[in-house]
Amino acid sequence: MTSPSPSSSTSDEAVMIEETNVCGGPSLSLPSETNISSLLLDHGYDVQGWKRLGLCSDNYLQYIQPVWASFDAPPYSHHLVIAGFHLFMMLVGCSGNLFVIVVFIRNRKLRKPSNLLLLNLAISDFVMVLKSFTIIINSVFGGPVLGVIGCQIYGFSTTVTAVNSIMTLAMIADDRRQMICNPLDLLHQLTRRQVYYRILSLWAYSLVLSILPLIGISGIRFVPEGFLTSCSFDYMSEDLTNKIFILGFFAAAWIIPCFRICSAYYRIVRTVRGTNVEGNLEMTNRGRAGSGNSSGRRRQLEMRLAKMVGAVVLLWFVAWTPYAIVTLMGVLGLRSCVFPLLTVIPGVICKAAACLNPFIYSISHPHFLNILKRSWLVRHCACSCLRRPPLTDDLVQAFAAIHT
Repeated sequence: MTSPSPSSSTSDEAVMIEETNVCGGPSLSLPSETNISSLLLDHGYDVQGWKRLGLCSDNYLQYIQPVWASFDAPPYSHHLVIAGFHLFMMLVGCSGNLFVIVVFIRNRKLRKPSNLLLLNLAISDFVMVLKSFTIIINSVFGGPVLGVIGCQIYGFSTTVTAVNSIMTLAMIADDRRQMICNPLDLLHQLTRRQVYYRILSLWAYSLVLSILPLIGISGIRFVPEGFLTSCSFDYMSEDLTNKIFILGFFAAAWIIPCFRICSAYYRIVRTVRGTNVEGNLEMTNRGRAGSGNSSGRRRQLEMRLAKMVGAVVLLWFVAWTPYAIVTLMGVLGLRSCVFPLLTVIPGVICKAAACLNPFIYSISHPHFLNILKRSWLVRHCACSCLRRPPLTDDLVQAFAAIHT
């Protein structure tokens, strides 16, 4: 098989791309040199309307895989539904994560080294949902009206924040393992400076994995997918270099952090099961007061934090695994099984994790929840005092008469 090159002319001796459809549908047969603009027009896409903003060009459209252009244009109502979902998630996700960021920054009790990693995760989630404005605009216009600029913004920011989020979760899982399995090993506990260095290394790692498609080296680039309103790796391409990059990215951004997280939680579970009986006996011998009580409360706190991180990790894998499967289907030659709606739905689910994480913090993080309660009580009392009517002169005189 050969991949289409971005050329506006159709070759006189075009080699046909024939793909065996293992999913039972009609097989795809297209020239290797296909005029994508003409193919899109033939299938009902409003190509001329996309060009009105001046950002979408025929050159950019040539990077669309013929597989996507061979599907009929989706109804405009589908675009509006997608725009509505992303608008809702952008508003909820941005406001929720921004609230978490402000709470973490304004409260000194939350500025512990381990909590700085949670702050980094909230920043990453904020950027993840903020860039949804590109797919909202494209969906309203029914196609890639933002052109290569919108595609690069969406693809690059999604890749960077997704990698940063999962690697941050892996680092948090390692920190929870250290605090629960080796609570007395102070030499290996994170300091504030170490956390800053690790956060910088996480962003550097994410940028290294995301910069190649942004630059477009060796045909590795971000291209439109599905309904052509979002962008991702060119996983429908038959180019060997492109396939190697995507498989390597999958290993670096999914398999490795997954192994680290599973290994950390396996050790946590094993440690907790092995020390539960011993801890209960020790607590009984020391009595209800004293250092045993303090140690038990701290252990319960660490376990609550570990459970919260576990919930966030599970949510991340549930949200991103469907999209990873779709990508691997394209890379491994099952392109005939991939259709536009199959990429759109996992793309929407991916944003759900970034939207729900702030609520998980609010419900599960003990310090965060206590600060929210105190903050709400203070504001409630202040508002109640402000709503009370001021003392009149008659009331003041009556009060003075009683106490004279």
